[in-house]
Formats: sequence, structure tokens, C-alpha cells
Amino acid sequence: MAAICAFGFANAQDKKGGSSDSDMAFGVKGGLNVATLSNTAQGNTDTVLLGFHVGVFGEFKVTDKFAVQPEILFSTQGNKSKSSQDFGGGFSSSSEDKTKLGYLNIPVMAKFYVTDDFSIEAGPQIGFLMSAKSEDTTTDVGGGPTTTTSSTTDVKDKLNSVDFGLNFGLGYNIGANIVVGARYDLGLNDIQKTLGTNEKGRKNGVFQVSVG
Repeated sequence: MAAICAFGFANAQDKKGGSSDSDMAFGVKGGLNVATLSNTAQGNTDTVLLGFHVGVFGEFKVTDKFAVQPEILFSTQGNKSKSSQDFGGGFSSSSEDKTKLGYLNIPVMAKFYVTDDFSIEAGPQIGFLMSAKSEDTTTDVGGGPTTTTSSTTDVKDKLNSVDFGLNFGLGYNIGANIVVGARYDLGLNDIQKTLGTNEKGRKNGVFQVSVG
């Protein structure tokens, strides 16, 4: 809703002659996600999950130094965790679990231009969960040939459908038509619907590098 209002306000101002073409910019962007989830299970080792984001944005200059930038992005997030057990006598078992989440994210960023091309930005984000899968791979060693089993489970019904976050980042304009940026998305709410007695909630954390 915020993105739609921003687009509508800017277009109305332009029609009234209150804004020039240079006050508005529209484009596409995409890039790399380095994603994690907080509070991994006890005994597991958390590692990052690589993903991507892609979408559209609009930048609306309020003054020469300040702009508002709403975006609509599809973003793949989640994490990867590993665990292992040594039973002795040459017997061991190791497992890797990947939580793969797909969100439609709508951030609205406030941008302050330190120079004509370099900006710092911050703003809220709402995300809508589109897909959620858990991929488990277990490898058993000992007592014969090494065996590996894999399974994929849809876990969307166990997760909250809406995620809220705060974004902080930097941007740099390369010429008139290219922008590069780096951003961190800090998840604010638990993604799980229900928690066990001693279980802590899990929150998204995503570092993004973009080209637009």
C-alpha cells in the first residue's frame, strides 16, 4: 500500500508540474542474498544459505538530499544447518538441513544523499511468504556401504505468512542509469507459528548485494 501511494503521489505531482523527470527514477534490480535464521537447534552448526532477489523500484526525490524508494522484490531466504554424531567403531551419521523460503518483500526506504551519487538508506519492510521447504540429507557411515537419504517437506503451514523487518544499507549511482547497493534486512518477528517449551523463535537475517 505504501509503495502504491508513493507512486500515485509522485505521478500526481508530475502532472501538476510540481516535479520534473529528474525527480523520479524507475528501474529493475537484482542480486545476491546471503541468508541466515537465528536460533538454530542445539547441537547444530549454522551456515549461510545463498539465494537471490529480483524486482522493481521507484525513487522519488523530495529534496536534493532526500528521497523515498519503494520496492517490490521476490527474495529467496532461509538457512543451512549441519549436525553429526560419532557412534564409535567406525559408525557415524551426519545430516544437513536446508530451510528454503521464498518471500514477496515490499521495503520502503528513506535515502539520504551524502554526495550527489552516494547515499545511505533505512526503512521498514513487509514480506509475504510465498513458499517454504525443508530439505534434509542424512549420510550414514559404517556397517557396509555409505548410504545417503534425502527428503523434501513443505513447511509453509508451520510458518507465519507475514514477516516484518528493518533494512539498512548504502547505495552508489554509476552514471545516470546504473545503481549498486548493499543492504542488511533485520527480521523483527518470529517466522514460526508455534514454539516448543524451551524453543526460541527464529528470525530472518539477510545481507544483500544489488545492481539496478
